[in-house]
Amino acid sequence: MGKLTKHMPEREKVLPEYISLLDWYGDWISKQPPPGAANYDDDPLIRLIGSGKHIWADEHADEYVENLRREDI
Repeated sequence: MGKLTKHMPEREKVLPEYISLLDWYGDWISKQPPPGAANYDDDPLIRLIGSGKHIWADEHADEYVENLRREDI
């Protein structure tokens, strides 16, 4: 039994109208990769970490934003 499924309520204690939700969750969680199995090289958002840091390398972030606000666009 997975880490998250062990915290699922006992089926007998769930109201009948919520059994389908419990089934959906059990099915969904069984399809999730185990913790730590994520391949971060394939995640486009993770790959963005640190990109653009050269833009404000010589300037404090607050100053950078203030200068952007002053520019006429």
